[in-house]
Amino acid sequence: MKKLLSVALFLTLSLSLFAQHKPYQFGFKLSGNIGWYNSYNDNFTGNGVKPGFSWGFVSDIFLMENYSITTGFEMLFLNGNLSYPYQSIENNDTITGIIDSKFKTKYIQVPVLFTMKTNEIKGLRYFGQIGAGVAIKLNAREEGVFNGATIKNNNSEMFSLFRGSFILGAGIEYPINGSTYLRVGLQYNNNFNSILKGVNTASPDTKNEARNNYLELNANIIF
Repeated sequence: MKKLLSVALFLTLSLSLFAQHKPYQFGFKLSGNIGWYNSYNDNFTGNGVKPGFSWGFVSDIFLMENYSITTGFEMLFLNGNLSYPYQSIENNDTITGIIDSKFKTKYIQVPVLFTMKTNEIKGLRYFGQIGAGVAIKLNAREEGVFNGATIKNNNSEMFSLFRGSFILGAGIEYPINGSTYLRVGLQYNNNFNSILKGVNTASPDTKNEARNNYLELNANIIF
């Protein structure tokens, strides 16, 4: 009997707490990022960072008041510089060397993050996030300099269809009105699979291999 009363009391308290908070919330996201390339292949070298941006929709699915699963989808525009072996044919001569390229890539990304929040502290709530993301490539374009000439390519076939990543984030939430709040955060997205595929045409013994990472500052309106 005592066990049944304890279970009933626990369920009553849980439902009471759950009723005070929405089980889920939706919102919009806009962010700016800086992206860069790195590679485990010495023939592929990242050269600095390039700005990009993303926009999309977010959703918090609450497990408890301060713990939720944050997901959604976003259009991700991710850019970066990469140098790698390249060859071209000029006047029936094959020229091999290194091309210095800027890549512009476009993805649809779905993140799944575990979000942990503090209670309100002087009008603000602080949060941390950890999780993963899966992105599908929509487009990849290249503009490079090789042998003094500008090369432009639509390199979608050179890029893998999927991009997987490990995500860490942190930030603050500011209440606007009722359950509506502004969330501002900093997020690091670390690509863990090569976004390039195939064999390098200028060096047949070399596989195309690179990863594009980025750091973003995002703003979210949650309703």
